[in-house]
Amino acid sequence: LRLGVALKRAIPDDVVDDMATAAEGDTCWICMDDGADANGFKLMRGCGCRGNSGWVHPTCTANFADVKCTELGESHSLAGRSTIELNALMNSHYRCYNCKKSFHGPLGFALAEAFVLFSDDAGAPQGSPLWALSRMQLSVSLVQKVSQDCPLPIPEDEPSREH
Repeated sequence: LRLGVALKRAIPDDVVDDMATAAEGDTCWICMDDGADANGFKLMRGCGCRGNSGWVHPTCTANFADVKCTELGESHSLAGRSTIELNALMNSHYRCYNCKKSFHGPLGFALAEAFVLFSDDAGAPQGSPLWALSRMQLSVSLVQKVSQDCPLPIPEDEPSREH
């Protein structure tokens, strides 16, 4: 329930309506359904996948990422973990499992929020590596979201810098 609420906050209906829509016959690569999921999310794509690949429900992606994190065991105690395990933990909510590109746009922001929920639900103490990673990913996604929503104006004519 918390995940659905967080995803709805991160991906409002008007944003979903403006996004590219899946063609008839495209399915979520995780659940294999072609309609909206239980939370009402349509299929979305926010990575580098092309063609029929990459269509996914945000809830399916967040749950898939949570499972990948959980497979690492007590993921909030990262001491002694290999670089491969740490990368897998960070990338689970950050990179597409198929194309390995980072999630962007509304889906990237939603997954960053889902990662914060995961770290809280996993009992990661404040200041722990998992807690810090989740907040860092959310901060980066928020900066990307703000820069997409309110890009800085590019001046038409740069003033001369001659002295």
